[in-house]
Amino acid sequence: MALVVTSIYLWFLLALHLIPFGEMVLGQADIFMFQLEDLLHVAMFIPWTPIGTQWLLSLRRQSVCLSVAPDTCKPVPVGLLPLLTLVLVGMMTALGLEGLQLLLPYRCFNPLDGVFNLVGVLIGLPLVWISRRRGV
Repeated sequence: MALVVTSIYLWFLLALHLIPFGEMVLGQADIFMFQLEDLLHVAMFIPWTPIGTQWLLSLRRQSVCLSVAPDTCKPVPVGLLPLLTLVLVGMMTALGLEGLQLLLPYRCFNPLDGVFNLVGVLIGLPLVWISRRRGV
């Protein structure tokens, strides 16, 4: 199930960065001191770390369950190194999707969008920590 959710999320991100949206006026709507478009870039990447962590956990559970009896499978915590790798891959994806827009004539590259994507990835990190402390 985690692989399906991860795949849908990645396809969703790719589609949002490649589909031409025409003359949308998201950059003109202000919320506090940010433009709506900037906040949407943050919101798009907040799920990156929690979804990726669930995917890592499902892979670890499968490998643990294959090595012992299926009825004795136990949840495996995600260590620091896989979590940092997930964040690093998220950052590269966030910047890569924005950089991909340089190659598309109908899209406009804005380095600030990449920065807001990175902020979204980093906001997802404490969400994983909070959910693990609460046992969710």
